Amino acid sequence: MDIAASIVKPILARIIAIALTGTGTAGYATRLFDLLEDIVADTETPIDDRAVLPVIRALRTALAVPARTDN
Repeated sequence: MDIAASIVKPILARIIAIALTGTGTAGYATRLFDLLEDIVADTETPIDDRAVLPVIRALRTALAVPARTDN
């Protein structure tokens, strides 16, 4: 049991440190906004493109989340 704890503790500490840093948070935000953009783009109605995509762009700018570069 002590061996498992000694192995798991540093791993969890590293994961938590990454999640709490700006780099980790920015990565999650980028992926979330990318996912939302994909969902909106896949719908058949153009209304959500005109309503939701500008909001996502504004949030990206306000939160300094980089835009997708693989388009």
